[in-house]
Amino acid sequence: MPRKPPASFCELFDLRSDAIRSDDPVYAASLALLTRPFDDAVSAILETAGLEASADRAWLFSYNEEITLFRNTHEWHRPGVPSFVTDLQNTPVAMIAWLHAHLLREQAVLVHDIRRLPRSARALRAEFLRQQNQSVLSVPLFLNGRLWGCIGFDAVRKPVYWSAQIVQSLQLCGNLIAAAASPVAQGEPRSSPPPAANLYLRGSSALQRVSLDNIVGVQAERDYTRVHLADGRSFLELRPLNTWVSLLPHDRFQQIHRSSLVRVASILDVERTTRGLWQVCIEGVADKWAVSKRYRADLRSRLGA
Repeated sequence: MPRKPPASFCELFDLRSDAIRSDDPVYAASLALLTRPFDDAVSAILETAGLEASADRAWLFSYNEEITLFRNTHEWHRPGVPSFVTDLQNTPVAMIAWLHAHLLREQAVLVHDIRRLPRSARALRAEFLRQQNQSVLSVPLFLNGRLWGCIGFDAVRKPVYWSAQIVQSLQLCGNLIAAAASPVAQGEPRSSPPPAANLYLRGSSALQRVSLDNIVGVQAERDYTRVHLADGRSFLELRPLNTWVSLLPHDRFQQIHRSSLVRVASILDVERTTRGLWQVCIEGVADKWAVSKRYRADLRSRLGA
């Protein structure tokens, strides 16, 4: 807005680096994206924004072209706060359907109480609790009128109630990232191409990358689940079964019991016992898995029987 003419014949404006808000997240984002490699710039932006907002984690995920899958791409976290950036890769949007619906409506979502999320968000709630979150802020990012991704904060040590100003600042930072990741004039993306569809399972001492094509089934074990692979290995996972139901592609996996789901292509045989019970033999799994009555019709249809 124009000002009234000053009384003096001239004015001096101090433009030294320490006289401007060089720690402002939006300024830092612009400068980083112009002067640093893309991945390094994004990591620096998340750190600056996360520290400024007193967050414990700052993260970014992007969607595929069809907006049917999402994958974590970058994350900053405070020392002592666990990292989960490798856990969700090319994950079906069905897992975050409740959140995704708000993002499509260009609504940022700040969850203050994870346990009070609605039943329709139970898979999302389980994932938030697994990550030890107390507050989560999710801000949608649009590019050329299309939902491109999401940027956000996690509070782990104690709940944090971020202001509208912080939400708007984070959105501006995220939109700068999305614009910088878009194809350049030569048609080459500045960001790395998406990896092959895979998940990271937590082994006894390290994370193990596993292709979705290698997972043959998942069984509930009390509060945990056991993920079975085609090569005979299995992993005990913290994710509950309903998370896996949302996480694994519906066109490849079928729930056959309240405590198990299986890759349809990995079913070797379906047996009927003398008592009329159904059991399936699965590639790489020694035991036979029961099929409950409520899932028999769906399984028969999937198998073309």
